[in-house]
Amino acid sequence: MTTEPGKRGRPPSPEKREAIVAAALEAFARQGVDAATTREIAAAAGTTERTLFKHFGSKQGLVQAALAAAVRVTFRQPAFDGLREDMSAGDFVAWHRDFLAERAQAAARSPEMIRLLLAEILRDAGFRESLKAAWMSDVFTPLARRIGRLRASAFFSLNLGYIITSAVLAPEGAWAPEADAAEIAGLFATLGVP
Repeated sequence: MTTEPGKRGRPPSPEKREAIVAAALEAFARQGVDAATTREIAAAAGTTERTLFKHFGSKQGLVQAALAAAVRVTFRQPAFDGLREDMSAGDFVAWHRDFLAERAQAAARSPEMIRLLLAEILRDAGFRESLKAAWMSDVFTPLARRIGRLRASAFFSLNLGYIITSAVLAPEGAWAPEADAAEIAGLFATLGVP
């Protein structure tokens, strides 16, 4: 059985690929990309480095696959459902508050993943374009339909600015995600939510 011209062996298993990605995400979040080794990631996934490289080609390929998987999962979480729902202005403010508090807490639990995502966005144009396409279709466009393009830009500027600042740039600050999110949602509401 041949996987590619000139290569022998079984074709890559989707289940094994998922196990490797899951192990990589855990290792990267816990240790950072530089400290996590492909050997320990493969062992945690119950496979070998050879299989890991068969699936991803390199550690960099694994990093990008892991980030892409994490982003896909994030965009499909129930918290993002509010982007597509019709709701009153008051319901939108409550959803915004809860959404931002949950996203800020998730970022605080895994600041290394936020740093890694930002670095890959800046470093790799192909990865940036892929992420941009997913973000535009799954996140920005549904919100822009609901509240308008300029308000959607303001929404993401406020939210992403807070998340990056509290999780990456100044994590030692006295952040209170729930209280901060309520204040940001209230501030955003002054723009007038349709």
